[in-house]
Amino acid sequence: MTLICTAAPFFEGNVNPNQICCLSGWQRIVLMRTLTLAINNVHDAGVVHSDIKPENVIIHQNSENGSCALKLIDFDGSFLNINSPEEAFGDPVYYAPEEYAMERMPGIVLDYKIDIFALGIVFHYFWTGKIPDKGTGNSIGQCKLDGLPVVLDPALPMQLRDLINKMIEGNPDKRPTGEEIYTKEIVAPSNIFEILNDPIAINTKYY
Repeated sequence: MTLICTAAPFFEGNVNPNQICCLSGWQRIVLMRTLTLAINNVHDAGVVHSDIKPENVIIHQNSENGSCALKLIDFDGSFLNINSPEEAFGDPVYYAPEEYAMERMPGIVLDYKIDIFALGIVFHYFWTGKIPDKGTGNSIGQCKLDGLPVVLDPALPMQLRDLINKMIEGNPDKRPTGEEIYTKEIVAPSNIFEILNDPIAINTKYY
């Protein structure tokens, strides 16, 4: 099977990953929605990115009106959803539990749900500037595999916190799809104003 890809135009970012949490709530939600759409497009093409993390999301903010544009990069470790790799690829910080389980149980099949897991961690990072608390010495995916607690920042708006918990569910079959996140969950248009009117979202600032 031959895949033919075209090169995208040059796109220069001017917002560092650690600055995203300082953007307005509206801007962060729009970025979450845009990133979800980008990942949906990848999945619709039958491809798993497998290395979703803030460093692989280039963001450019317009200096005149503050609007942000986003581009997902680094497809070096991507694979077809029907051809699961024999080993995990990418940043272990964002590995799903099934990627860690491959070391113990050969033959585990990876699919697009590993991107959803990583995206949940990225959502947390976009809003708070940090990943969920997972104690010492473990990654979030390893904690989920071993049944250890993963604690989300209490400053997250309730609906966003509930969504992230679904996305980093240990059982991949229980995670929402990208389409469900985009159309039904908090980044859907009908829910954006609800999260922005959440008292926690209104009163919390990150610097």
